[in-house]
Amino acid sequence: MFKMKIIICGLKIVGRPHVKAMLDDIVAHKEDTDIISGFDLVCEEDWNPRCDTFLDLILEAQQKVGKDRLSFYFHAGESTSRDNQELYDAVLLGCKRIGHGFALAQHPSLIKKVIEQDICIECCPVSNKALGYTTDLRTHPARSLLTKGVMLSLSPDD
Repeated sequence: MFKMKIIICGLKIVGRPHVKAMLDDIVAHKEDTDIISGFDLVCEEDWNPRCDTFLDLILEAQQKVGKDRLSFYFHAGESTSRDNQELYDAVLLGCKRIGHGFALAQHPSLIKKVIEQDICIECCPVSNKALGYTTDLRTHPARSLLTKGVMLSLSPDD
């Protein structure tokens, strides 16, 4: 029998009230159903609120549901900005999967944590090229991450 699971997404661009509403829905329904797999915080990173803008809401929901019952699957590291810290937030919050993770190759100590914590990077090379994060797929960071032992899934995204 096929069993479907869903990941509830909060859109950073819409703001705190939206993210709170999505997390409140998880809290309200997690006891009633096992269909909810976890929570994803999405939207372009360099022009939208940072993950830590929602940290109190995320931790409050996790505390209400139970740390082992609410998994995170954040989009992070789709940036070339040296100021972007979204990957660190995603790892510290215990994400099971990180969408994109393009910038992970620039953080050797974080690569070790990602490997230790069995975090899968949802790598989107074609999207990264289309959005201008890389100009040549032959030099995409995925190759380097794979040789270091990072678990990757290849995904289409855009």
